[in-house]
Amino acid sequence: MAIDNMISVEFTEQELTRLGNALNEIAQVFSGKVINLTTEERKQYGSIGDKNKIFVDKCKAYMEQNIDTLPKTIDKHEFDKDYKARQQIEEPLRKLLQLAEMLSDTKILL
Repeated sequence: MAIDNMISVEFTEQELTRLGNALNEIAQVFSGKVINLTTEERKQYGSIGDKNKIFVDKCKAYMEQNIDTLPKTIDKHEFDKDYKARQQIEEPLRKLLQLAEMLSDTKILL
């Protein structure tokens, strides 16, 4: 029994060049601003999921309302900077992960 060809793809040299240039541009934007953790470091630091994000949002709101009660060990300026950067990278990360998944799925069918 014949298997249907689910996908037929060809990339032109121009498309591959544009793709390479776009990826290089993205890498330049991220240069010096992103880090590559080891497997052990990922386990150590964990991640902020949806439930944890709600907790972090509540902590931020509490800090805004009670700035005078913050312990000296908390650098509010750095917290705010990290909080903002996290929000800024969520959408680009979502798009990149979606594209990576689509490329992986396409590769499976080739």
